[in-house]
Amino acid sequence: MSTGATTAATMVVMNRAAIRKLVQHFETADATDAARAIPLPPKAPRAPVKRLVKDRILVPAGDDRFYLDREAQTHAHARGSRAGGIIAILVVIGLVILLALVLIGVTVAR
Repeated sequence: MSTGATTAATMVVMNRAAIRKLVQHFETADATDAARAIPLPPKAPRAPVKRLVKDRILVPAGDDRFYLDREAQTHAHARGSRAGGIIAILVVIGLVILLALVLIGVTVAR
């Protein structure tokens, strides 16, 4: 794996971990509506916050306070699960095609 790919993979893992921590912060505080909105945790990374706001999982409530939209979170989780399943199927199809090409190559080489 190239250094760039390794760095990208590390960034994705770190980003997902930061998102999980942010969601847990709001779940622990039960900040699930505007009346219970809370500030972001200290030193919260900007990219995961932007992503959660863009996906409408974190909803700004004014005065630098946010709350967690559980419905949007559930929807995003379901969408992610479907995407993971599709990726797994595509990987399997790719492996089957690769195996077929190797077998064809071995047969032709004889």
